[in-house]
Amino acid sequence: MEPIEKVLKDKSFDCRFYPYIYKELSDIDGIYEDCRKKCDVIFFSGELGYHYIMRKFPDIRIPCAFTAYEPIDVLFYSSSFSNEA
Repeated sequence: MEPIEKVLKDKSFDCRFYPYIYKELSDIDGIYEDCRKKCDVIFFSGELGYHYIMRKFPDIRIPCAFTAYEPIDVLFYSSSFSNEA
């Protein structure tokens, strides 16, 4: 998340960012509804949310992208989720 946070703080270019955080994949449904009319791109901080939205909304017209992580990063984040449960 650090690279994304750096971009959000840098206001030297003409873009507006709307950061969203979801706890459950189903939260993405509401995020998509909110973004549909005001966003040109949806950028995910990982593959999971990206693949969810592409499967849930196969006719999505907003371009979507994600940041790829190394396997060690995925293991770290998945252990964080399992510690919260």
